[in-house]
Amino acid sequence: FNFTISENNNYYLPIQYRWVDMSYENHNIIINPTNPNIIGYSYSDGTFNSKNKAIYEYFERLCCFTPPTLIYDKPKGYQIDYDQLGIDWSNSMLNGKTKYWVNGHSIFSDNKVRIPYNFVFYGKPLDDMGKYLGSSNGVALGKSNKDAFRRALREYIERDVLLTCWLNKGRDLFQVKLNPYIGVSPYLLRHGITIEYFVYKYRVNNNFIVWCQLTNPKNEKAYQSSGFAAKLDIEEAIKHALSEAWGALKYKEENIKSNNLNILKDIQNYYFDVNNSNKIKILTKYTKIYNYSNLTNLSNIGLRDKYQEIISVDLSIPELRSQGLYCQKVIGVGGKSMVFDYHLASDMPKYLPLA
Repeated sequence: FNFTISENNNYYLPIQYRWVDMSYENHNIIINPTNPNIIGYSYSDGTFNSKNKAIYEYFERLCCFTPPTLIYDKPKGYQIDYDQLGIDWSNSMLNGKTKYWVNGHSIFSDNKVRIPYNFVFYGKPLDDMGKYLGSSNGVALGKSNKDAFRRALREYIERDVLLTCWLNKGRDLFQVKLNPYIGVSPYLLRHGITIEYFVYKYRVNNNFIVWCQLTNPKNEKAYQSSGFAAKLDIEEAIKHALSEAWGALKYKEENIKSNNLNILKDIQNYYFDVNNSNKIKILTKYTKIYNYSNLTNLSNIGLRDKYQEIISVDLSIPELRSQGLYCQKVIGVGGKSMVFDYHLASDMPKYLPLA
């Protein structure tokens, strides 16, 4: 973003949308005092921009918790139901039909489309069949609807690709050996933290998809963490993924005794625990070694070749739009969507790295 958000902007939001700053030391934590599930986090590098990252994440989650006033109890025209949302991998019980719908927009065919309400918003909105499907995966904030869509699309592609690769035990991932100093803090090198990069064997919509895995053999309770990125530039993707992984690992190192019971924390804690390391290795069982210098030659897959349709849902709330902030959620028909109610095969980890 080429603009900043300050505490003055927060002042003009309705009370129920306002955040409080719970940051400390190198951790930016922005949280809603009445709903602690609405939270934004970033590891601080001492700049105002790093604080903004936490605020942007907060607003993305706020939008996912703020449903529109207009909902529908009947599908109309083009609709995308549970069986087309890419959640069959989760092995969750999805009996019954969708009870409530929200409007979306199909990008390829340029039509209105309705999708299940509880796939877009957190929790169990309106008690729709008791299904917990909503998440902020594929959701992004931007300075216009177009900008928000572009960012959300990139995140959706990243999550779809990595989810598919993990379920296939790394068959389509390259393990890339590269100069370890790209974006690396000297702290990592001094403390013997292992850095591994995995890259999808294709570019998608010209984006490189990167998974960074950090392992700290000296700390059995903050043992491993992950970061992800989808960027047009491979070096930017590597730096971003590394930054995410490093922030998560550092946060855990400084909060070993935290007992926060939250599904996202459960996922992170599973990977922080050295006792789960053998199970986690299955995700990279079939990866192949690849040279960093050859990554620019990866073939590209276009959106229309990978997906049957791209759906966007406008999550912008008026109070943010008036401040120049827009929010979009993107879903690819024919891809996989991340949900957190899943049951994997017995040889797989209990959780996947995405939180």
